[in-house]
Amino acid sequence: MGQGADLFRYYQDLISLRRSSRGLRSRNIDIIHASNDNRVIAFTRNDGTTRELVVASLNNRPFDDGYVI
Repeated sequence: MGQGADLFRYYQDLISLRRSSRGLRSRNIDIIHASNDNRVIAFTRNDGTTRELVVASLNNRPFDDGYVI
């Protein structure tokens, strides 16, 4: 099926994760880290009882030596 099928499955998994977590559906967001130069963001979302940490890299390639927040 190729790479398109893998990407489709990835999006399905993200949607399923969001639906299963009240914290991820919440509008309460606290930015923990944001770097425009490195295109990395980390934030928490919470609904008062559940708190979720989200870390995302918007880079097109991995960091050779990792990344520390």
